Amino acid sequence: MRMFKIILGYLFGPMNLICLRVVLRFGKYGIFTTGTTTFLGPREFLEVCSVSLRGLASTDAEVHAALTRTDRYTFWYDERNSVYEDIFTGVYNVPNAFFTWGSDGVTARMIEAYYTTKVTSRRLRGSFLKSEAQRNARETRRCIRDWLSSRKFPEELIECYK
Repeated sequence: MRMFKIILGYLFGPMNLICLRVVLRFGKYGIFTTGTTTFLGPREFLEVCSVSLRGLASTDAEVHAALTRTDRYTFWYDERNSVYEDIFTGVYNVPNAFFTWGSDGVTARMIEAYYTTKVTSRRLRGSFLKSEAQRNARETRRCIRDWLSSRKFPEELIECYK
């Protein structure tokens, strides 16, 4: 059953992305695109995303380039506090719990997207075996913690990735 769900997600992921963009765009959300990355959300959210990207460009040019030139990502503001990600299509929400951290919270989600892509390579193979998926998740969280710690992000935010 797990394999069936993963394959369906992989096959229909691009359609879900299109639907997400249409629904959010025609709703109350605005759009901000830079290179290959798109942000959807209220004006305040888009302003914080812009600040986060500028900060990321000055602190880690490699990650900034990957997020804006190499891979395609979509980040959207989510009023709920649950985390959503679709590693195959590069769609990540920024839950309200992260948005309350301001630029640091949005940057943390972008770093999570970057390392998730780097560790998994957006491939199906690593998703079928539970042990490999768990190993990938542990490695991703470790990379995120190391990155955030080395740049003096708030300890409480780093704790989210323990």
